Amino acid sequence: MDGVMFFPHDIAYVVKQFAHSQPFFLALFLNISYMDFRITFFVINCNKKN
Repeated sequence: MDGVMFFPHDIAYVVKQFAHSQPFFLALFLNISYMDFRITFFVINCNKKN
């Protein structure tokens, strides 16, 4: 459970590091995460119809 609780803080730390040094990779990471969300949502909608 400690790992689960720490995870959001770890993400925040990584985001801060990227925001200062690698804005391109940060944008790429957010874009990939957004696409994963879109694909997951699309799959869920397809499964509901069948």
